[in-house]
Amino acid sequence: FSHPEKVIVLLDEIDSLALDRFQKFYMGSKDQGFALITKLMVAPHYRNSPVLYLLMAKAYELSCDHRVQFTYGGCNFYLLPLYEQIGGHRYGRNFKDPGYGLLTPIVWLIDDVQHMRKVRSPFFRMAKKRKDLNSQVTDWFFSEFPEASGEINSQLVTEENLWTVLCGLLGNQPHNAIPVLHGLSGAEAKKLIHECGVVAQCYAGDHITTSGDPSNELNILLSGKLQLSGPSAYGTAHILPGQHFGEAGLVDYPNHTHDVIFVGQAKILVLSRLLFAKFHHHYPDIAHKLLGNISVLAVESRRRA
Repeated sequence: FSHPEKVIVLLDEIDSLALDRFQKFYMGSKDQGFALITKLMVAPHYRNSPVLYLLMAKAYELSCDHRVQFTYGGCNFYLLPLYEQIGGHRYGRNFKDPGYGLLTPIVWLIDDVQHMRKVRSPFFRMAKKRKDLNSQVTDWFFSEFPEASGEINSQLVTEENLWTVLCGLLGNQPHNAIPVLHGLSGAEAKKLIHECGVVAQCYAGDHITTSGDPSNELNILLSGKLQLSGPSAYGTAHILPGQHFGEAGLVDYPNHTHDVIFVGQAKILVLSRLLFAKFHHHYPDIAHKLLGNISVLAVESRRRA
């Protein structure tokens, strides 16, 4: 390499995406195919158009043409439902990317057509026409990364199963244990969480929010402990399971005012701004209740301050 910074970036990606472990799949083979999808963006003028689909369709087509088995990316938690619907799997430890915040590694198993069928991937129609699929890819992946099978896939979990998981983590029904859901009925809370939420695993040292970075979600602690750089919406630096932390970015893009770092393993519920926009349109009454609770807690926090 003529540019040392390129070497540093490549080494970071090898470590963050555990590429050395994936190379085991190709042990003894000269035909090794990897692909990386990163910094996927669509200009504002072309959003809500077929452009995103066309970009990803071309990426899938190129992966197939070049016999790529693994296509990688790093994903913010609020975008996980999008990439899981495409067919991506979460695996490994989260990592921080300057300018993009905390990311979780994802991999698209190009030959796992059955998984694309299960998640109703928009690329399943393309995938089912393919021949000469490598059936060993999926078994090898879950053998090498057994933690991936424990992730709660946002596209496969049912409303009832997700509710049961949250009840177990919180020790109570979510609309009773989560202050921003107070006043919602059980049915309303189930609908909101399932339509807008994703459960994410965090680890000690994960820097979940950084002061000055924009918020695209609402983060709610389900289990574990975190360290706040200042008072929260509850008037204290101590966050209990059920309470939210960071700025609420469901409607606009407020900048986070605190650094939040996990001090041990934890699970969080992330309500995504992208999913909430659609939910707000279809269920305005439920959305208004949530936003009203967020506003009340913010006002109470300012009074205590």
